[in-house]
Amino acid sequence: MNSEVLRNFLIKYKRKENENITHTVIPDIKNKIFGMALSIPSEEIDKVYDKLYEFYFKSNKNLSLTESFGEYCPLIIDIDLKYKDSSKKRYYTDETIIKLVEFLEVNINNYFDDTDNECWITEKGEPAYLEDIVKDGIHIIFPNVIGHTKVFKEFIKEVMKIDDNKKELIKIFRETSIENKIPSNKPEEIIDSNVQRWFVYGDCKPGKKPYLLTKVINKETLKILDKKYSEREIMKKICLLNSFEKNINYKNNIDNILIDKNTNNSNNINMFEEYSSDSEEEDFDPYFIKKDEKDNILNTLNELEIKNIRLIVTKCLSEERASEYETWVKVGMCLKNIGGEKLFNIWELFSNKYDKYVDGTSKRDCRKTWDSFKSNNNPLTRGSLNYWAKLDNDKEYIKILEQNLDKKIRNSIARGGSHDDIAEVVYGLFKEQYICGDLKDSWYYFNKYKWEPCPKGYKLHKELTSSVKELYYRYHQIYKKQKDEAIANNDAEGEDTFDKSEKKAYKIYDDLKNVNFCENIMKACKYKFYVQDIMEKFDTNVNLLGFENCVFDLEENILREGRPEDYITLSTNIKMPIKQLELPLNVDKLWDKIKCRYGLEEDKWNNNNKPNRYFKSIYKDITKFFKEILPDTEKDGSGIRDYCLKFIATRLSGNVLEQRFSIWTGSGGNGKSILLDLIRETFGEYCTNLPVTLLTQKRKASNAASPEKARTRGKRFCYMQEPEEKEKINAGEMKEISGGDMIQARELYSAPFEFKPQFEIILMCNEKPTIEDKTNGAWRRVQVYPFPSSFVDPKKKGLINPEKNIYPMDKELPIKLKKWPMIFMGMLLKIWKNMENKSDYDIPESIRMETENYKNENDIIGQWISDSLEKTEDDEVTSFNILWNCFENWFIENHNNGRLDKNEVKKRLIEWQKKSIYGFSDINGSNSKPKINLRPIVEEEE
Repeated sequence: MNSEVLRNFLIKYKRKENENITHTVIPDIKNKIFGMALSIPSEEIDKVYDKLYEFYFKSNKNLSLTESFGEYCPLIIDIDLKYKDSSKKRYYTDETIIKLVEFLEVNINNYFDDTDNECWITEKGEPAYLEDIVKDGIHIIFPNVIGHTKVFKEFIKEVMKIDDNKKELIKIFRETSIENKIPSNKPEEIIDSNVQRWFVYGDCKPGKKPYLLTKVINKETLKILDKKYSEREIMKKICLLNSFEKNINYKNNIDNILIDKNTNNSNNINMFEEYSSDSEEEDFDPYFIKKDEKDNILNTLNELEIKNIRLIVTKCLSEERASEYETWVKVGMCLKNIGGEKLFNIWELFSNKYDKYVDGTSKRDCRKTWDSFKSNNNPLTRGSLNYWAKLDNDKEYIKILEQNLDKKIRNSIARGGSHDDIAEVVYGLFKEQYICGDLKDSWYYFNKYKWEPCPKGYKLHKELTSSVKELYYRYHQIYKKQKDEAIANNDAEGEDTFDKSEKKAYKIYDDLKNVNFCENIMKACKYKFYVQDIMEKFDTNVNLLGFENCVFDLEENILREGRPEDYITLSTNIKMPIKQLELPLNVDKLWDKIKCRYGLEEDKWNNNNKPNRYFKSIYKDITKFFKEILPDTEKDGSGIRDYCLKFIATRLSGNVLEQRFSIWTGSGGNGKSILLDLIRETFGEYCTNLPVTLLTQKRKASNAASPEKARTRGKRFCYMQEPEEKEKINAGEMKEISGGDMIQARELYSAPFEFKPQFEIILMCNEKPTIEDKTNGAWRRVQVYPFPSSFVDPKKKGLINPEKNIYPMDKELPIKLKKWPMIFMGMLLKIWKNMENKSDYDIPESIRMETENYKNENDIIGQWISDSLEKTEDDEVTSFNILWNCFENWFIENHNNGRLDKNEVKKRLIEWQKKSIYGFSDINGSNSKPKINLRPIVEEEE
């Protein structure tokens, strides 16, 4: 297999916008091979790696392909060695490797409890010899030690902070290397914690040799094992796209990195990078350049295009848009994105519409501001400029469009008005407003804020019989006027020419009154307006949230105007109390508008930023509602209410950062259904119901229709109602639909398609269903929210007791909450903005314990813990032997068949202890002889 064949095979996995990057091809500048970012679905990894195996180990070639790290991974140590020497030799020895493994094993035992002793060593065939530098390296891999990627990075940092460890590392090289040679790089640079990606096994940098497995060592005995693995087995074992699950316990607070809010809260978990940046040119990768560091790549604009842009800016954009600072800046950014320096003078002309800029009293500096513009994730485009022009001066904009289309219009008349020629004119007039989604007449219309379905393009059909018809009538009049002038000038030839054109233009005008004629033009328009794969673009930007009159950018935390290139089709159905020229607004300014304008007609809006009486009343009701349905029991105040609101706020975004399956439970009349109603009203089209049978039924064939899945594309919040009694949750389906990976769906009578889910699921139930799965893969997703309150008839005052979370029922609440969405959305946006980390926030004790109890109810050991044991005080613990005897007796009494696994019981008890409020401290003994804050329940004799 040659390189071109492999690259052509991989090109179909090229990463699309908003897809996770699983692999990166490092560019080879010398050989003019470009880099490429890939997104390979998990179910196709084996197929792809079979191809890579053949390429690496049978064709003896490399591609420079790196893998991204996931949340969990094996412990991998990158030893980076540099020697200032011109000799061509390798300085480290096998003894060096053994000592390094011993050094690492000591430190591993300080921070982790693990039971596996296998350690792999991968090495290059020889060092890299530069002019005065020898560069070498060793990779030490513990393939069966699996933990959180962030924890392992923190582990390496912690190890290399200790001075004694730095000294020990230097000592190892001094005592075991050839010529007692010590690396010239610093100790903290020898063990590298700063990497981002890792080469696929068998691959390497362009022109280099790969690291291959040379030794398998027992890290406890430090003996080299006679253990052999095939190259394909090695690739599979340490492929970083595997679904790894943690199998070690953390010690000495090394996992604080996962909960410490003062640490770096970056969502990027791809922290390991095998290749170091030896030179800027060698490691240059254009894909990973930050957008604000890219060279400004300009569109090629000809003089006619520049002239059209000048006309649109100077004749259509309003003085008010030039006067408002924010909108003035947006126009400048848009012009720079379209054409760069070529359009700077047009922005200066636009600035002159602001009288204070002209007379010099404004502090605006066009050149300084222009030079400060950087590209961002949502660059303003030509579509944005045209949209503003239509908004500010639609008539003038249409006039400019017609001037630009003059040649095409005249050609369509001269040719007698063929359907295709007229369709070309129609496309020129309306290409910013209409899209044909498929050739079966699926049309979309941009309504100034979002793309909405337009059955059979009926709105465009109306334009044919109105504005397009009138356009050809105006040309009929133009030709008639020219004919009259020719007659006055005795120009017989001109008279004949213009007479024919006048009649042809009128005929087209007349034909456009004919339904069949228009239908044929619409057929031709389908091919002009058709955008291939547009359905794959709609609602894929996970950082945008659509409203009825604007869009919220969750990455920039601003409310702004909608743009055609946003490709939004969904809406919360909320119309924000703002004027278009006030946009963009940050969250705080938006909140001020909501406070002072809520409930008022636009002509009564003011900008005093003081909450009006309508707002204060609704806000008070919402606050009271949440305090009652989710009473916080945690002493520190960061309890279930705070957590639930953060969870709801994260669903504004389509990023599925947490693989969660949430269950909201509690007996009837506890308010959870009302909360769901509020979420439905607030999220609008971003929220949908799913049948619970999706999780309780057997898996369908992969090619079976799944309309219930298909309608979740673009949704942010999905909910399910309680399953029937005795129905069980299919853990496989639950993991698939909540995992955030690509899923396949198919509408009835349609072709299947794949999409990346943007939603999380809530299961609403009074009685929690059985989940038949004992693996962490299912249970680590589950979070159970207890709704402990109850609401009773307000007439029964004797039952009302707020201390016991019993409150009077407000029977008008379902009607009242219909007025809550705008204010509740404002509250959610404020929560979103203020969250330092959108995924890593503390799970409250009430949810953790409710989830743990639920898990226990779903397995034998869990049932025993739940039914036969009770919690003790802090210093009252029970030895494992006593608890084991209790379990044996309980098992014999309740289960006739089955195998007793003493180690599994011990493991589960230790897990319970560590997750409990007590934690696992000195009083709890050791992992081999644990003592647990549980004791057998003693039944009282009657």
